[in-house]
Amino acid sequence: MNRDASTKLLEPYLKIMAEKQASDLFFVTGAAVNMKLQGKTSPISKSHFQSGQVQKLAYSLLNDEQ
Repeated sequence: MNRDASTKLLEPYLKIMAEKQASDLFFVTGAAVNMKLQGKTSPISKSHFQSGQVQKLAYSLLNDEQ
C-alpha cells in the first residue's frame, strides 16, 4: 500500500473523528475500526481489517527511519 492509498483509506475515518472531536483512532486486525470519544472507545465502522492490512497501512505512513 502506498501513501496515497493510505491517505484515501484514512480520510473518511479522520473526517468522522474531526466532526465528533474524537482523540484516538484504533485499527486492529479482525475488529471494527474504533475511535475514542470523551474517554470511551466505540466502533465507527463495520469493516474489519484482515491479517497484514493494519501493518501495511502503518508501514506506508512511516518513513525508513521510523
